[in-house]
Amino acid sequence: MRVSLLLAASLLVPATALAQNNGNAGGVLIDPAGALTARYDKTLGTKLDRDRQAAFAAQNLPADLNASSDARKVSLRKLEAALAAATAAGQEPDETMLHLAGLTRIEAILVQPGTAEEPGDVVLVGPAGGFGPDALGRKVSTAEGDHGGRPVLHLFDLLAALRGGDARQDGAIGCSIDPVPERQAAMARATAGLGAVRSVSQAAGIYRKLAEILGEQTIRIYGVPAGSHFGVTLAEADYRMKLIALGLEPSGVRALPSHLALIGPGANSAQRFFIVADYEPVAVNANRTAFALRGQRLRMMTEDEAIAADGSRRDAGQRGQSNVAWANRFTEQVPALAAERPIFAQLQSLYDLAVTAELLRAERLAEQAGWTPGLLLDEAALPVPVGPAPKTVPTAFNTKSTGRTVVGLISGGVSIRPADALREAGQTPDSGGDLEQARADALAAAGARWWWD
Repeated sequence: MRVSLLLAASLLVPATALAQNNGNAGGVLIDPAGALTARYDKTLGTKLDRDRQAAFAAQNLPADLNASSDARKVSLRKLEAALAAATAAGQEPDETMLHLAGLTRIEAILVQPGTAEEPGDVVLVGPAGGFGPDALGRKVSTAEGDHGGRPVLHLFDLLAALRGGDARQDGAIGCSIDPVPERQAAMARATAGLGAVRSVSQAAGIYRKLAEILGEQTIRIYGVPAGSHFGVTLAEADYRMKLIALGLEPSGVRALPSHLALIGPGANSAQRFFIVADYEPVAVNANRTAFALRGQRLRMMTEDEAIAADGSRRDAGQRGQSNVAWANRFTEQVPALAAERPIFAQLQSLYDLAVTAELLRAERLAEQAGWTPGLLLDEAALPVPVGPAPKTVPTAFNTKSTGRTVVGLISGGVSIRPADALREAGQTPDSGGDLEQARADALAAAGARWWWD
């Protein structure tokens, strides 16, 4: 018997509680030095957990907000006014503001052109309901139907997406976890001298040592503040993906085993998996005042890597069979995975917010509405809260029996380039007029409040 090994940038390190001022990312903890670790609770998803959420919603939210809605509307102009009033009174945004009236995703962006008497509006539309904290503190929907249990959107994620677009390198937002090149070179030298590994116990000892050689790996968050709720959520999504790939944490979906389960004899020694955007063509009405987002939002990409003597990495120009198979499985199972693992539903929502922000910029939607955003774009007046930024993670590994020894390193990340995502998705006209009719109906129902059903 020989043994197959995978090493990865998994985040398994003790840490203190996550600071509340980055919005409580829920699934991870970060210590003051930036080390990140997973959070777990046996009551997660149980009836007790759901009862706690319902109790929170009943005590802290308006009764009509707790009603399930397939298409809740959130006015950005009126939300900004409500935030400005709270700020002027020395108050923090309330729960309804912090979680955008319970939206669980963005399915449409509508524009109401302004008049000489009054500015217009930009309105976000999506399924919604009440919400409450799960056992890890993540706010999830108490709505009925498919969107129940999904994390609700976060105000400060929206602000992070709206701000700093021009300063983003290549317009990208994302997270990458990378080994230090010098340590990777040292690991390559150590593995070059290995002979046959004939037992799981022998392999575990060897690769525990190799993991020690690789040591701390670097978390790089870009495009948003690293210590923000948005940034920490990206890191958690990257982390959970790697744990699932290694078989250190179940996906919760029968059809999505670990990558380790698929790997066979002779597999390449380095695999890179990364999550990118996956949108279907955006539906657009004739006068470009309504946009409907469609698609599953996420897909998995892969590549094999070659590691040079100095520890640097490059695309090896090939795609291992197990890599492609696992990337395809992951992509196929995104809807089921998002239903089982809240972090991936939350990642879908972050991609929606990034794409929405790009649509606002590219289509000049606020300008069409005759409205100039103020507070929503003003970092000084309404800063995005930040806590400890995730900086480093230790290496972890897993083993399995195969007919031949394999040494592996999993790297990768999560990334969205909103402009590229929209260009690749393309657009489709609202030929039947359904989107325009929905826009007219939604805006006709608007009142003085900043959200409505």
